[in-house]
Amino acid sequence: MWETRLGDRTEFVYLLAWPDEKTMRHAWEQFRANEEWKEIKKVTSARHGDLVGEIQDRILTPTSYSPAIHAAR
Repeated sequence: MWETRLGDRTEFVYLLAWPDEKTMRHAWEQFRANEEWKEIKKVTSARHGDLVGEIQDRILTPTSYSPAIHAAR
């Protein structure tokens, strides 16, 4: 995970590797539909306000000179 600060705005950036776009989209749908996650988000927002103002997705494609991607353990 990386963090950037632009004025009073903080951004968190993290990279995830997926075998294909279909798998990625399915995994995010499952995550957003998870009841435990929904409850955590609701409780956190009630205590601290909205922590996420915007989500941006980008699909990055490796180049021929990109370093190898190793699966997480």
